[in-house]
Amino acid sequence: HPDRNSAPDASEKFRQIVSIYEILKSTELREKYDNVLEFGLPDWRQPIYYYRKMRKLAWYEAIIVLMGVSTIAHYLMMWAAYYEKYLVLKQNLRKSRKRDKKGEAENSMTQLHDALDVFRPRFHDLLPFIVARTSWNLLKAIPFLIQEQLSRKDLEVKHLIQNYIIFWVVLGTPNRWECMARVLNRTAQDVTTMAGKLKHMKQEEYEKLAMGQQSNAVVDIRSGKTEETTGISSTASSYQEWTQTEQKQLEAALQQYPKGCEDRWDKIAAAVPTKSMEQCQQRLKELVELVRRKKASKAQ
Repeated sequence: HPDRNSAPDASEKFRQIVSIYEILKSTELREKYDNVLEFGLPDWRQPIYYYRKMRKLAWYEAIIVLMGVSTIAHYLMMWAAYYEKYLVLKQNLRKSRKRDKKGEAENSMTQLHDALDVFRPRFHDLLPFIVARTSWNLLKAIPFLIQEQLSRKDLEVKHLIQNYIIFWVVLGTPNRWECMARVLNRTAQDVTTMAGKLKHMKQEEYEKLAMGQQSNAVVDIRSGKTEETTGISSTASSYQEWTQTEQKQLEAALQQYPKGCEDRWDKIAAAVPTKSMEQCQQRLKELVELVRRKKASKAQ
């Protein structure tokens, strides 16, 4: 120990002894030490020699080196592709020379050089410039992509609201098309024309018009909640189609035969010959519920 030995190299020998002890204590280090004793230190023919000599690079230095190597490889590949096209066109030109005259052959040679000039590698075609142009174009395209996505969502919401309005303003409601036209900010003629087109439109064309996007829920405008479209479709299918004439007949019969009248519903059904008594009762329930919901929405 240097504290007990006054020799000038006592500290150095003590460090060597400690290093030897650490090597002999570890099985892995002892195997490496035996390998060095048997075969010697790595020379220039072994990869580990260069790994030990190589400078450790930072992350940005590694990126620069990788970009440089990739640029050189990309440049050589462009020239290889150019030379391949040159050989193919030259071979085709030799075949055409046998058939064409001298003037036409010279013209073909000019066309060959013009065609190859398009594929000739240039400075602005190097990999760093391609990466820079692609990144810049991507950054410029991001706002348009976001705007397109938002417009698709707006179109989907409008489509859902229109479906909701069609289900909400049920068939047979007085001035049904005028109500839908006021909500859609259109004329009644436009609404009826579009409804006729949608009725005769194929399913594929309708899905394409709706941009192929279907939602699992529709917005409940009154409460802000969502209802499954399956529930709406099942409710809409329960509605029976009522014409304005039938609706007016029902309203007149309800006024003519008020509550307490004997055999009231039989008389009402007789006043609406195209509907049964159960359909008239169901229609009255629907209209009462419709009026109640409208009053509730106005109160909110």
